[in-house]
Amino acid sequence: MLEKLKNIRYQSVKRIQIVEVQFTSAGSVYHILQFKKTGNDIQLVELKEKVDFEAVKGISKNTPLLLAFSGKGIISKKVGSKGNYIKDIIFSASVDDFFIYELQQEFHNYVSVARKDLILSEFEQFQEEGFQVLDYSIGPFVGIHLEQILNTNKLLVRDYHLSFQENTLENFVKSTENEELEIGDTRINS
Repeated sequence: MLEKLKNIRYQSVKRIQIVEVQFTSAGSVYHILQFKKTGNDIQLVELKEKVDFEAVKGISKNTPLLLAFSGKGIISKKVGSKGNYIKDIIFSASVDDFFIYELQQEFHNYVSVARKDLILSEFEQFQEEGFQVLDYSIGPFVGIHLEQILNTNKLLVRDYHLSFQENTLENFVKSTENEELEIGDTRINS
C-alpha cells in the first residue's frame, strides 16, 4: 500500500494537510499543518505542534493528508546515483525489514530508511481513523513537495536545511538551529 503513494505532484491540490509524526525517545509526537492554495497564494489555515494522536483525530478526513515521518530511528543520507548504496546505509541488516524512501535526482539520490514496524504502527492508526493518505515521506525529503508549493530555494524541515535549484534538491544539512518559516503572513517555528 505504501509503495503506491510515492511521487505524486501537488500543483492541482487546493487544500492539503501535513501531519509530521516525530519519533522521540518518549514516543510519537505529532505536528499538524493545514494549507489552502488560491491561485499562486498559499495560506496556513491551521497549525498545531507537539500534540497527541487524539488531537490528530480531530482534523478533516475529507482533505488529502501527507504523512511525514521524522526523528529517532530514521537515517537520511545523500548518496551517488549508481551502485548498491542501500547496503552502505543498513549494513548487514535485511533490506526487507526497512521502508526506503528515495528521492532520485540526476547526479545524487537522497535516501531515508526506517524500520517497517516503526512506520507501519503509525500508518495503521491513520488508516483505522479513515484518513485519505495521499503520500508519505520518511526523513526530511517531504520538503521537495513543499518547495513545489511554496516556490522557494531554501527550506528548513524539522532539523534539516534543504537547498533547491530548478525544482531539484541540491543538498541537505542537519541543523540544530531553531528557525522560522514564513508562509504568507504567518511565521511558524521549524
